[in-house]
Amino acid sequence: MSFATGFVTGLAKSVDDQLKNDMLRTQKRMDGMEQYRVTRRRAEEDRVKKERREVSEVFKNLASLVDGDMYKAKQLFEAGGGTVSGATSFYKDLKESQQTLGSNFDINKAVTLSNELRPEGVSDQDFINNYVRGVTKFSQGKMEGSGLLKLFGGDFSKQVDKRVDEASPIETEDKFGLIKTAPAKINHEEFMKFKKYEKDNRIEVGTTLVSDLLILENELSYETDETKKKELQAKIIKRRNDITQAAIMKRKATGATSAFSKSSRDSILKSAYESRLGDKFVTKGANEQIVISFKGNEAEGFDKKLQIIEQVRNEWKGVNDTTFNTQLDNEKILVGQEISKYKQDFINGNETVIGQRTYHPSYNSSDDVQKDIMPTTKLVDGKTVTVPPKIKRGDVISYKVMKNGEEKLVTKIWTGRTFL
Repeated sequence: MSFATGFVTGLAKSVDDQLKNDMLRTQKRMDGMEQYRVTRRRAEEDRVKKERREVSEVFKNLASLVDGDMYKAKQLFEAGGGTVSGATSFYKDLKESQQTLGSNFDINKAVTLSNELRPEGVSDQDFINNYVRGVTKFSQGKMEGSGLLKLFGGDFSKQVDKRVDEASPIETEDKFGLIKTAPAKINHEEFMKFKKYEKDNRIEVGTTLVSDLLILENELSYETDETKKKELQAKIIKRRNDITQAAIMKRKATGATSAFSKSSRDSILKSAYESRLGDKFVTKGANEQIVISFKGNEAEGFDKKLQIIEQVRNEWKGVNDTTFNTQLDNEKILVGQEISKYKQDFINGNETVIGQRTYHPSYNSSDDVQKDIMPTTKLVDGKTVTVPPKIKRGDVISYKVMKNGEEKLVTKIWTGRTFL
């Protein structure tokens, strides 16, 4: 045998041995990947079966409340949030109301179901499968051969996937989320929880939570005993919390944009004005009607009104009622219009004094204004005498400011506390 022939023969044998080893290593990797994926696949199958049993049980419970109708049960399932835990909790609420209220509980009043017909060709099992994600197929990307096998190319992971499907086939198609159904509309006022809450938080039979609050606020406005005032204040805070919770529940029940009726919103604001403005601004007119008047005390009255509006807003912020907040915004605008008219009456007047209030039209800066709202002292016959401030409560002041490089005239009312 020549040297060349021996070399070629030896090289071929070496390559052959290397190729065999690479094939064995590749096969070992494929076997490990297959075992891992089959294990994950079977765990996923067990998860799907378990979740379908859970969803099926909830569906059967809900269907028992609507004459066994699985399509209606699906709407109730959606009303519970479309989850096993949420739908289970919703079923318990329905069942509790049914058992406690008996003939006084009508599920057709508690929930409003769709008038649409059940989709054709959809089975009860399809409804259940709709809420369970199917088996997830796991993939680790392209798998190349080891060593010399890389020269031949190819994706060995496809062979692994085929073997996994043969060893652990996916039993059912994934139908998660394919059937869209509007949830049943819930009227929480018909539920036992709401009725019990409302009953437990009433003071008197025949009254509403809001009217109870107004009674308490009225009592507080006339109470002089400090101990009793504190007791009333505590009751008022509790009643506001009660109203907040009941209002939120009612809004959820009806879908209304506001948790309060218009009459309740008006009454809450009116009561706040009457109980907090004080005797200086509130009097009783004909037929005991409450009359609010700022005549002679406009500046202080405007200031108090604005403070009360923000107090009411803060007291009811827990309700997060957009309609009520808009009403308070509009009320604030109305006070702003009254303030503007008050200023304009001074600006347009031929005299600088209206009643006991004075118009100061020509201050050069806000700093000069600040000096004149403070009392000063002077010596009179060797004694220090306090001189009242030049600018008094209710006076209107105009002064110059620089804004965007331009000099402008600003007009304000001094309330004794702040400028409006």
